[in-house]
Parts: sequence; C-alpha cells; structure tokens
Amino acid sequence: MIARVARSLACAALFVGLAPACIDETIPVAEAPDRDAGDAGDHGPKGCTKSSDCHPDSYCELAKCGDERGVCQRYPTTLTYDENVVCGCNNITYFNDSLRRLDGQSLQLHESCPDEVATKCGGFEHIPCPGAVQTCARLALGNGTACPAPDDYGNCWLLPDQCPTMGPPNEYRPKWTRCGGGPCVDTCTAIKESATKGSAPYRFTLRCL
Repeated sequence: MIARVARSLACAALFVGLAPACIDETIPVAEAPDRDAGDAGDHGPKGCTKSSDCHPDSYCELAKCGDERGVCQRYPTTLTYDENVVCGCNNITYFNDSLRRLDGQSLQLHESCPDEVATKCGGFEHIPCPGAVQTCARLALGNGTACPAPDDYGNCWLLPDQCPTMGPPNEYRPKWTRCGGGPCVDTCTAIKESATKGSAPYRFTLRCL
C-alpha cells in the first residue's frame, strides 16, 4: 500500500532516480528472509483474498483485476533504474513494475493506464491524487497533439523520488517538450514539472529524437 511505500522507501533513502535509459543498477530496499512469500513453507505461495492475509513482508497479487483470490508475493527487495511503465489494478500508472509491487498492487496492463480508466487529478477542482506520493501527470501523447488546457485533468502516476540526468535523446528514450516551447526532457521530469502549480503541460515530440 502507499503507506508501506513511504515507510519502505524512507528506509532505503526514498525512491531511487529512474529513467528510460538509465544504467542498469539496483538499490537494496530491505533484507528478506529466505522463504516463500506468505510463509507457506514447502507448499508454495500462500493463497489470499487481501494483503492482510499474507505475511507482513508480502502482499496479495491477483492474476487479473477483480479476481476473488490471489497469491501472496513478497514485496521487492530492490528498486531498478528503468522506465517500464505499468498500470495497477488501482488505476494508477507506475513508472516501473518494482514500484507497483512495492505499493502492493496487482498488475492490470503493461502500459500506462488508459485515459478512460486512469485515476484523474487536477482540473478546475484541483483534484489531488489519492496517494501522498503520487504525481498528477499532464501529458499530451502523439507528435503534433494539441497541448492540454491548463485546467484539463491529468492522470495519477507513482514516480521515483528523483529524476536522473539523461544523455542525448534517441528513439529508445521518449522525449517531451513543454507546451509553449522549451528543452526536451525525459518522462519523469516532464510529469514532475507539469504537476507544479502554474506550470504548462508537456507533449511528446519527434523533434527531440
């Protein structure tokens, strides 16, 4: 859960800076006992209906959203430096899968949450994301896509605490530019800067590639 993320990451110097093409490096989060998730002994992972059914170092992972039963899986012991966006069953987009698992959420899609189901934020009402460590992403997808209006809704993401410095852009690093002009930045930076009060949103552009 989000609270667990905040506690776990505090013990691990918070989230590690991740990026689309960062070096392949990991940071330890915690030492885990050498046993199956959910303390199921020699009988395999323990079945569950909710995370409280599992050992404190594990959460309940569903095979698909809406299933009544799942299997206890251990929280990750490392966080990776990669951008591998996924959508959780809570309709929050995660910068990578280790953040989703550390948050104790089951997997919905191996991509960002579709706009029609994504948890909304911002807008006229300035709706906050439900989790204290989540960020309201205000991005326009597709080269040439019109920029969102300042009061348009965004989608909630869970990002690393710090965004790394990126090298020269290439086709493997999606790049964004601020609506109204500005330098190309990585996905993490674009989301964090677009979420700043009074900041313009960002849109994807091929001119950066």
